[in-house]
Amino acid sequence: MRVHQVIGAICGCLVGVSAFGQATLPAFYSGPWVGAGVTLPTGWTSYKLGPDYSTNYDGEGGPAAKFDTTGDWLKINFNGTPSTISYWVRGNSLSGAYIFKVQESANGSTWSDVVVYNTANPIPNNAPAQYTNSLLANSRYVQFIYTTKATGNVGLDGVHVKGPDVPSITFNPPGTTNAPVSNEFTMAVTITPSGSGLKSWSMTPTYSGAASLSAGTFRFTPAAADQNKTFTLSVVASNAIGSVTNTAQIKVTPYTPPVPVITFSPPPPYEIMATTTQKIGIGVTPAGSGIQSWSLQPAYTGSATLTSTNFTFIPAEADGPSNYTFKVVATNIYGATTAETSIAVTAYVPAPPPSAYVCSFEDGTKTGYASGDVTLSNKTWNLTGILIGTSGDDLKIGSRSARLKYVEGEVQSMTILTPVMANGIGTISLWYGPYGTHGSTAPTLAIEIAESLDSNWISVGEVNAGAVETLTYFSADVYVSSPIYVRIRAVGGTKDRSANFDNIAITPYTPPAKTPYEAFLLKYNVTPGDPGTEPGDDYDGDGFTNQQEFEADTNPYDPAIHP
Repeated sequence: MRVHQVIGAICGCLVGVSAFGQATLPAFYSGPWVGAGVTLPTGWTSYKLGPDYSTNYDGEGGPAAKFDTTGDWLKINFNGTPSTISYWVRGNSLSGAYIFKVQESANGSTWSDVVVYNTANPIPNNAPAQYTNSLLANSRYVQFIYTTKATGNVGLDGVHVKGPDVPSITFNPPGTTNAPVSNEFTMAVTITPSGSGLKSWSMTPTYSGAASLSAGTFRFTPAAADQNKTFTLSVVASNAIGSVTNTAQIKVTPYTPPVPVITFSPPPPYEIMATTTQKIGIGVTPAGSGIQSWSLQPAYTGSATLTSTNFTFIPAEADGPSNYTFKVVATNIYGATTAETSIAVTAYVPAPPPSAYVCSFEDGTKTGYASGDVTLSNKTWNLTGILIGTSGDDLKIGSRSARLKYVEGEVQSMTILTPVMANGIGTISLWYGPYGTHGSTAPTLAIEIAESLDSNWISVGEVNAGAVETLTYFSADVYVSSPIYVRIRAVGGTKDRSANFDNIAITPYTPPAKTPYEAFLLKYNVTPGDPGTEPGDDYDGDGFTNQQEFEADTNPYDPAIHP
């Protein structure tokens, strides 16, 4: 009997069977997975896997397994305490709202997720990648399951379930550390893997102060008699495999007065747009310490206040772009401490007028890159090669932004399906930046307009998301007085690299303000911008430039009239 095959079931309800026996840890297998004469190792079972891929991901054994249908799974039942599972995985044209899970179970019926792969945590399409996940000590089953297929398949290879190793003990801070007399010294003691624990601890030579090790933290308050001595902390940890001992050196130094320690909350970095508000909480320890003074440099036009331990900075429009240094001095009976941090203020960007169309993506959902129509701020857009990102790697204003992926030779774009405004548009603006770690490889985006969806598209501006690090503002002047379609398109970059953009604002058409020189030309029925209308030209050929005619207010269209 081949354990990877599904056995016929009573009434057609049985969807898979378990292999006889249990795998012994460590358990490793690297194919083949499906085919004539293939028998999976003891404890390994599969369901509905497609024919093996022709490629090998890990360099061992046979080719990779193919998960090509919703519900495909590979299951391992083992007989010992696990520590980790490692595997090689790759997407094959994987896109859309797919879900691929690694799960664990103590009994084979109740499962919990170890890791979930989807668009927010994608499996790489370009090359196999190896991942390692920790397992619970009571787990006896692990399964890989293609929960939801959208587009594409998942390849899996080189699966390795490891049993526990002997314990590992680490200290933080590491190496020889100093502990001043009468000051409490703390050290984190970490014991791994899961299932390991503290067996005993000791410190030599004999000490006069107080010492304890509990809940992963060692505490030592040396007494005066301990000064200038070096102590050895010995920690013994054990698990089912065995025991191990590790040591750390602690040198007791002379008494050091506990001067203040200053912390900022939330922690830096800080970046705000001019006219918006930055609030910072200031923590000062130990008890008895307090803030003596503070400053914000260089000079600013807005307001900055410190009330109790709460700092508030509201820069004026004139304060950006610039970097400011916020400095705090705290004191107690033992001395003073200074801490400082930087606050970046970006240039002020005025809010769009009430008549503008604003697409913030907050009311839309799209989890895959496949082409689809989405209603955003009451207008329908086609998103091709674009999803609406919500992950921590997506640069965004609010909770959502567009994530556009560049694919050479394909039109990856966001296109409105009806004219934005019946009377034309004035400007188009947006915020843009690189997705996640794509950095300098993020694509270049073009803002384009057209009279119809089938006509030639005209670029009115381009932005390079790979040239910035944070969301950056861009505005393009359009000033077209007829109904216009708009799209945002990837026009260059590195394959499968992505950019974010957000808060698209499209203002209605208004005639642009005219300069005095333009008003002068129009006064004499001369259209600004026509050939011969530049200030240095002589439009009527009378020997006087248009600028000279402007200064004299003489007709630039009539050669008989001149300065």
